[in-house]
Amino acid sequence: MLRFVLVLAVMAVALSSLVVLAAIWYYGLAALLVVVAATLGAVLMEALVFQRSPDFPGRLKDGSAFLTGLLLALTLPPGIPLWMAFAGGAISIGLGKAVFGG
Repeated sequence: MLRFVLVLAVMAVALSSLVVLAAIWYYGLAALLVVVAATLGAVLMEALVFQRSPDFPGRLKDGSAFLTGLLLALTLPPGIPLWMAFAGGAISIGLGKAVFGG
């Protein structure tokens, strides 16, 4: 089971890096900054909201906040202000996971 999870994690990182590289190729460095801002907002919000939870390390290691930030960033235009991308990542975790239990 652990090997399956490890292989799945490696595939997810490899595929996400290819998608981000394609976004940078087509839209420039602005796309990378949007990806970083949205992902950072999602991961920091998850760390902030769930830091008192007994299963806190497991929540950060599952990668769901990273994936949420990445998917959000890939739907945003590359010219969006970075604070909006950061706020979008934070709000998506704050509402989706903290409030609704996602």
